[in-house]
Amino acid sequence: MTDLDRLKKDLRQQMQSRPQTQLQDLLKLIYQQVFGGGHLISNAENHLLRMEEEIVALPQEPVHLNTPLIEPIGGGFCRIHLSQLAASGLRTQTLNRMIIHSAGAGHGNRTDFKAKVEQLLTLLTDGSLPFDPAALTSWLAQYDFDACPPIRHSQEYRTAYQPAYRILHRDFASFFPAFIAVDQGLARQKTLLVGIDGRCGAGKSTLADLLAAIFPTALIRIDHFFLPPELKTAERRSEVGGNIDYERFAQEVSPRIKDRKTFQYRPYDCQTDTLGPPITV
Repeated sequence: MTDLDRLKKDLRQQMQSRPQTQLQDLLKLIYQQVFGGGHLISNAENHLLRMEEEIVALPQEPVHLNTPLIEPIGGGFCRIHLSQLAASGLRTQTLNRMIIHSAGAGHGNRTDFKAKVEQLLTLLTDGSLPFDPAALTSWLAQYDFDACPPIRHSQEYRTAYQPAYRILHRDFASFFPAFIAVDQGLARQKTLLVGIDGRCGAGKSTLADLLAAIFPTALIRIDHFFLPPELKTAERRSEVGGNIDYERFAQEVSPRIKDRKTFQYRPYDCQTDTLGPPITV
């Protein structure tokens, strides 16, 4: 799929789910695809307070009945709708940290944004989307691409849907059930032991790093316990999980985790086939 086809799909999906979408709202979606939330959040407490006030002010009855908790918007980002947050079980302070982390994630630049807007003009010109190309041409002439100020939703969109959402990186969306489970666990007890299992390339390290970015976390990576060459017998290789030095893990890590006290272990270095300097957990 080309970039143009991908953008067309994203914009059509937005219009299908919210028929009152205007050209201005498509521009806002493109802006969020490129810049995410649009700015870094300098004061976490103030942002949390504003978000909680916004949640309290939400209408009792949902304006848009089909609003999902998480709505992918393309470009590596998604919208999380505040009206659905309470039902998810995730605490607002945890979502706040996720939003702040997403705001600091890698974003595009004004060149990327202008290129996408020009793609939008192509889609209008060829009739792929039902808006007047002249309106976008006029907008292009007036918009300050040097400063790239944020774009508001149209009045039609705000009246129809009363949007109340925040922008998250898509990796959080992929692992959202895990974040809910960890957050609920930490709401019940001070510490939590979490094990992440899965196939090679399934995203275990990505999830671990994201959890560590949001919660105070001590990571113990199983990569640090790969089997050294002298133990790689044919019999060991035939075992499920036999490439892991589980004997050393059982000695250095397993019993100490239960104590909930600081300890050290030495990570295996695959480059040198030696144990590296101790890591404090």
